[in-house]
Amino acid sequence: MKILAIAICTLILGLSWLELTSETSSLWASLFVSPDYFAVCMLTAVCLLLLSRPAIPILFRQMTSRVGLGAAGALALILSAIALDPASLPKDAVVLATIRFVASLTLSYPIAYLVSEFLPASDDVASPEVVSPEEDRAVPISKWSPLGIGLVLATVIPFSYGHFLADYYSNQLTEALKNQRLELARSASGSWSRLTPLARWQDQPVAEIHAQLVGEVNRIRNALSELSAGQVRSNPGMVASMALQVDDFDGAVSVIEPHLQGTAPSPFAWDTFGLILQRQELWRESEQAYRKAFELWNQQTDSSNRNGLASALKGIAHAQNRQGRVRDAEQTYQQLLEIDSSAETHFLLAQFYEEEQQTEEAYHHASEAMILAPAQFQQPGQTLINKLQSAHMGCFQIYRRPR
Repeated sequence: MKILAIAICTLILGLSWLELTSETSSLWASLFVSPDYFAVCMLTAVCLLLLSRPAIPILFRQMTSRVGLGAAGALALILSAIALDPASLPKDAVVLATIRFVASLTLSYPIAYLVSEFLPASDDVASPEVVSPEEDRAVPISKWSPLGIGLVLATVIPFSYGHFLADYYSNQLTEALKNQRLELARSASGSWSRLTPLARWQDQPVAEIHAQLVGEVNRIRNALSELSAGQVRSNPGMVASMALQVDDFDGAVSVIEPHLQGTAPSPFAWDTFGLILQRQELWRESEQAYRKAFELWNQQTDSSNRNGLASALKGIAHAQNRQGRVRDAEQTYQQLLEIDSSAETHFLLAQFYEEEQQTEEAYHHASEAMILAPAQFQQPGQTLINKLQSAHMGCFQIYRRPR
């Protein structure tokens, strides 16, 4: 029986990783959305099954071991084999949560079975030969308490983590669209709509946004594939921008590469190269590219010089911050503020100081951004200030007037 349980566990874990880390339309991906959400559902379900051991009569437990293992293996194969449009999922949150609960409970049974084999036997299992079926069915009420705890864990924790994921996908969608990362926005909206089919973003159903993004991403990819070599050479900036929208980093690099070297390297090309490396989270290389762009922009004398310098400094500061060089990043942001004191720069500094828990500075720059561009930063600025108030309750600094 143990060998069978190990085989089924291997099958479930292997299929879950395959289905949840790749772009599939399987029922598995539609139900559990992501590896971390699946792990949370499984762990809480294992806890429920283990905590229910004292409340399940011995004879019934022996029978269900075979049924549970078989059901888990069969369900894993079914979830992988069936392709399902996420729009076909039940819209009712309770119904969908119940389906996920039953599925995770079934899939987690082999893991719980193996864990239970290594747990010390309880008194009711130590000598099963002296327990009659009639006596076995009489379960003391005290043995139901762990089952109740397990039910709470298996429902509340996945529900809470689901809310956390929904907020994460909402923020990711907002940031992706703000930065014109349509492929990332497509992925975030798809995961969010599978997790919460009735979710809305800015009063529009997320499922509809996802469908629109799928169409736009496909349109851009088709347009890129149809461009001639002459069109690419004549409009490298536009082509690189289109490639970045769909996260085609190799395509973007191939477009700007001829402009990175030579007798007159392009500061715009180096700035774009820094952005590509940034999105690949290659922070040290990104900083180096942005520094090269800053050096080249410094040699320019036209009106694009100021905007180019500001763009390079933003990239340098972000890369420094992500490398853990907080003081270097702060100095670079202050240098950026001297070149560009716009509302956007003030809000970048507000976000930076909020992350570093420097409340007074964060409040000051958020307020400045709200004053300079109320239409753009009134709502995000107030949201940031509210976060400061919640995180630092009672700190008088957050109520000071801007300097």
